[in-house]
Amino acid sequence: MIEIRNLYKSFNGKAVLKGVSLTIEEGKVTTIIGQSGCGKSVLLKHVVGLHKPDEGEVSVDGEVLGDLDDEAMRLCRSKFSYLFQGGALFDSLTVWENVVFPLVWEGGRHHHYDKRILQKKAAETLELVGMAHVESLKPSELSGGMKKRVALARAIVHNPRYILYDEPTTGLDPVMSAVIDDLILTLNRELGLTSVVVTHDMQSVAHISDEVCMLYDGKIIFNGSVARMNQEKNPVLQQFIQRENKGPIQFGQ
Repeated sequence: MIEIRNLYKSFNGKAVLKGVSLTIEEGKVTTIIGQSGCGKSVLLKHVVGLHKPDEGEVSVDGEVLGDLDDEAMRLCRSKFSYLFQGGALFDSLTVWENVVFPLVWEGGRHHHYDKRILQKKAAETLELVGMAHVESLKPSELSGGMKKRVALARAIVHNPRYILYDEPTTGLDPVMSAVIDDLILTLNRELGLTSVVVTHDMQSVAHISDEVCMLYDGKIIFNGSVARMNQEKNPVLQQFIQRENKGPIQFGQ
């Protein structure tokens, strides 16, 4: 479980987070929504200890990040994976080399493995995301949706407890967006993951979310289920939903 308590953060005198408190329950999918610049990415960086709060604290599995030494922080970060918006695959590496990169360079340290073991692990992980038999291809030979799935395979190859997703369906057509959404849910269930998803895709929010959190002006103005979100009277939240979704959230899509 991740607990964020009364978090404040400013940059160059500009307040970005203004007392954010949020509990991310184990095994659930929590989506974070809000307009660009509202602090979503800053919040995620606090969760993995890349930013230190001006006030407040973040704890992961009962450990307060601000109390950890370098080695303890490294071990804590090993529980996390991050799926970048653009996939962030290495163009010079093959698909299988991209997938096993976190194993070879775990914790910033180079680890030696038998190549056959790495290739087998890559093949097994790629199969989990529906990308079997593409191990020898380069990222330039993949479509946008395929790149996202390879990046997702890389994110789960070292068996993390938590995955942080940055706009996982951005740039994808509705069919591929639905594929990625289904993968998020399947991996959460089958691998026992806890997922935090930053997204503007409101149909994705409706499909995958156990909890929805909206950030506005550095504060959380809503935290609850999708059903509650549709009923919430807060005009800022409803305007955001209308703008991003062109209407109310439709269930079952």
